[in-house]
Amino acid sequence: MSKGSVRAGYDLILGLMGAAALALGAPALAGMVTGDGKGKAANDCLTELQVQETGSETLTPPVKCDDCNPNCDQDALTTANKTCTFQVALCVNQSNVQDCTGTALKTALGKVKGKKLPVPSDLTGAPACGDSMPVMVGVKGKKKLHPGKATVMLKGVSNGKGKLKRTDVDRVVLECDPQPAATCPTTTTTTTSTTTTTAVPVCGNGVVESGEQCDPPCGAAPAGQICNGLCQLDAAAACSCTGGAPSKIMFTTGTGTGICGSVKDANGTVLPRTCVGGTNADMPCSVITDCPGGFCSEGNLTCGNLFFGGGHNAVPLPAVVPDMGSAVSTVCCSGATLNMVGATPAEVGGTNPERRCTTKDCLFGPPLPIPNASQANLSTCVINSLAENATGMGSCSTGETSVLNAPLTSTIFLTGDLLPYRCSNDGRLCLTPAPSSIECGGAACMNDFTDIQPCPICNTTTGKCNGGVNDGLDCTPADSPSLGAAYPTSHDCPVDPPGCEANAEGCKNIGSLPIGFRLTTGTATMSAVDLTDQAGVFCGFCRDADLFEFEKPAVACQSNADCAARGRFKSCQQGQIMAAGAFGKTQARSISMTGVPAGALTTGGAPQASTLVSIFCIPPTFNVPIDNVGDLPCPGAVSLPGMAQLLP
Repeated sequence: MSKGSVRAGYDLILGLMGAAALALGAPALAGMVTGDGKGKAANDCLTELQVQETGSETLTPPVKCDDCNPNCDQDALTTANKTCTFQVALCVNQSNVQDCTGTALKTALGKVKGKKLPVPSDLTGAPACGDSMPVMVGVKGKKKLHPGKATVMLKGVSNGKGKLKRTDVDRVVLECDPQPAATCPTTTTTTTSTTTTTAVPVCGNGVVESGEQCDPPCGAAPAGQICNGLCQLDAAAACSCTGGAPSKIMFTTGTGTGICGSVKDANGTVLPRTCVGGTNADMPCSVITDCPGGFCSEGNLTCGNLFFGGGHNAVPLPAVVPDMGSAVSTVCCSGATLNMVGATPAEVGGTNPERRCTTKDCLFGPPLPIPNASQANLSTCVINSLAENATGMGSCSTGETSVLNAPLTSTIFLTGDLLPYRCSNDGRLCLTPAPSSIECGGAACMNDFTDIQPCPICNTTTGKCNGGVNDGLDCTPADSPSLGAAYPTSHDCPVDPPGCEANAEGCKNIGSLPIGFRLTTGTATMSAVDLTDQAGVFCGFCRDADLFEFEKPAVACQSNADCAARGRFKSCQQGQIMAAGAFGKTQARSISMTGVPAGALTTGGAPQASTLVSIFCIPPTFNVPIDNVGDLPCPGAVSLPGMAQLLP
């Protein structure tokens, strides 16, 4: 992404961040403005303006907001800037106006400051809203400030003719008032959600729960039996692995080549490469440069990469998975079957064992950068750790891993580009561009706008952290610089200082997501279903269909029946936009990933090439800009090429 002056970047942040100030506080209520009171009340539901704010569900014009009030000014700033950013959407055929019923519309139009609001995809008479967009309204005056205003024009015309023709024309005024207080108000922030409140058995926690016959794997079992990697009892047998009984299995990620999966349409056809977003949206493409302002989305899923997002995902894909990440599990052998359970840091030993162990809270892989070349300020750094002890089953005779349950806690840091300016001599962060910079010891301080580093870099030249709280301190790279400009990363180079809580002042941590990681060397599949309120749903969560708001904490569902007792969150849906799909393709109806077994493994022998794959669901973060740009909640798919090795 090219970045110009400070002011240009600042304006871009205002436009893209939208509701960031509100997103991490109480759930945003998308208030409806029904009209200006000058038309027929019986038609006032045909077109309405949705305004995201914390407050009542029904608003009346003018919609007023104080500069930097996080309840309505959604520019993510905590100081007054003489501008209010409203997040608005054109909605049709809503059910909140008494004596007004929806109808099929021939025309639905919204316009503000010369720009048209996105039109809802459904004009058949059902309640629907278009995509939201930011509208910036400036305060007037220099010495003495006055309210600034912008007028949103709305028009809806039905399909009827003559007396049956219905028209709704409204003018909604958005008013930005000067901040009356010396400091900006704040809202209480919270972390992101868990997916469910329903207790489920957790294999590997040492407690025999419903559906389990034993726990933990490789633990206590009746004579002649063994507790397998799924917490079920099997008949015990002498280990038949070549080289004797192993004590551990280690998997180390590598770089990938080739195709590991695909996304198909309803006819089972792999979807073609097409541009997502930008000036060439939906046009064929080969590389990202074919898609100015967007990215090239392909139906074939390349190995060694992470894919995520709903049908309207706008984050360029794929994200490269770090290599050199090792995970060690304890195993007990019965015949050729390998039963796996988490290895503790003490069992792993060595330097930084918390980075290779597989029990709860162990780190899972190096820091994962998610650069967003289209909207750099929404780039993130993800730190994965195990939410529970890893468990699973495999075979030493075939090298297959039939299942490896590794539920993750993915902590998200909203960092943007941590290194927009770098010293030409050693790559460290500098703040003031100059051909000869004191910050850089006389070397140039140069812009690095074309590259995005969402995670701090462990500089291979200096052995020092670039960016983050440990900027300038010693580090050891945890992955390869050849992976791209966002690498190498290292846990030696954290984003935030220790103890920096999610959403706390000065912290970039915006919360954690639970990810149901279930890996295999076989084939993983996920199919979309057409639900009552939405088609093409891979990962449903209970939602208020009128306000487009997911329940918090998030509750996973497979149909509306699962949401019947969830109050106003009665609809099972996916994504922020009313078209589901996956990875920037609304036509997606199935995802498949195929791994590669390692082949016969010898205890104490050489590592063997293998690929683990997983398809999973990602819940909403409740951070409006992040959820909007990724179209969350959504499916995810990953392939991990690497080397598997049995240890004596």
